[in-house]
Amino acid sequence: RFMDAKAEIEVVVLSDAFLTAAVDLMALVVLGDPSKDAVFKSADQALGGVLAEVAKSEQFEGKSGQTISVHTHGRLPAKRLVVLGGGSRSEFTNAGIRDLAATVAQAANKVGAAAVAILVPNLGANREAIIVQLAAEGVVLGTYKFGRYFTGDDHKRPTALKKFGIVVDAKGTKLAAGRSKALATAIARGKTIAAAVNHARDLINEPAAEVTPSALAADAQAIAKRHKGSLSVTVLDAKKCAELGMGMFLAVGQGSDQEPKFIHMIYKPAKKPKKKICFIGKGITFDSGGYSLKPSQAMEDMKVDMSGAAAVISSMDAIATLGSDFEIHVVAACCENLVSGRAYKLGDVLKSMDGTTVEINNTDAEGRLTLGDAITYARTKIQPDEMFDFAT
Repeated sequence: RFMDAKAEIEVVVLSDAFLTAAVDLMALVVLGDPSKDAVFKSADQALGGVLAEVAKSEQFEGKSGQTISVHTHGRLPAKRLVVLGGGSRSEFTNAGIRDLAATVAQAANKVGAAAVAILVPNLGANREAIIVQLAAEGVVLGTYKFGRYFTGDDHKRPTALKKFGIVVDAKGTKLAAGRSKALATAIARGKTIAAAVNHARDLINEPAAEVTPSALAADAQAIAKRHKGSLSVTVLDAKKCAELGMGMFLAVGQGSDQEPKFIHMIYKPAKKPKKKICFIGKGITFDSGGYSLKPSQAMEDMKVDMSGAAAVISSMDAIATLGSDFEIHVVAACCENLVSGRAYKLGDVLKSMDGTTVEINNTDAEGRLTLGDAITYARTKIQPDEMFDFAT
């Protein structure tokens, strides 16, 4: 329901020689001094020295964040060549390729390039699969946009980029079957993770009138339905939460007409789990501050106060798709923090799920109240080996 309509970009490993790849835009990552990079020098030779001239005039030294772009004017099959600096080889981290791939994908859409090839750095066989995975993540994450409420023609126009090729061997040597399969698996993994991140982004970007506690619960149920057998979900209503003694959580939500929903998702692997882990996400779908009312400027973006819940709920889609050796639980106490005749007030004394009493001196400190009962639930009902809290 909440996924903005997007054309999927095909991400593949290309076995072509990099400089002869039949694409609209090719991108080369240079680690340090470009004059010492063999592919840079070959490209410069093919372009009649133009690339080195541009690098010199724009003081391109292969540092992180530096980029140059040239039109090839038919001297190479690709129309454009983009060179990106990655910093020195010793400084370059695996995660750096994610940002570089995102930059290339964005550049492709900007210039109308439908097909792209990027030559990723050769950092050794043990790092190849993760580099390819992170590049695939970068493509999907970097081309994300949330435009379902825009009415202008710009947002209706489809994106240019259709195919993103990752080149791991500049010479185009045919990959062995095992290596090719491992890289295809890495791409699928990267796209699955990035799709889950983008789903969380969609939930966060939606107006609070759309993403209510009930809507988040329905989203968790839809994800569980897609993975029937390994993933299950339980949604507790206000009555059930009251029976469990969640006085802090329910107090925060009592000022709203939207009923609080307590979401508990469980992923169980086929084999005996190595560990039991619990992710706890803050799920305030709109935070006005309550009677400790936020000023308008501070309240404007408070639809995002459920980002923790969006992250942990969406993560379960990727976890169930990819599989895990762990038993994984997600807990999200979801409600709105609003002002009304029913809202909790300063001076109120609340009783938490673990029996501790809490006096309220600021109704805008609602996160610790909802998370307090969520953590008690996790600690007593789930009893995980590890807990992780995600909150704005």
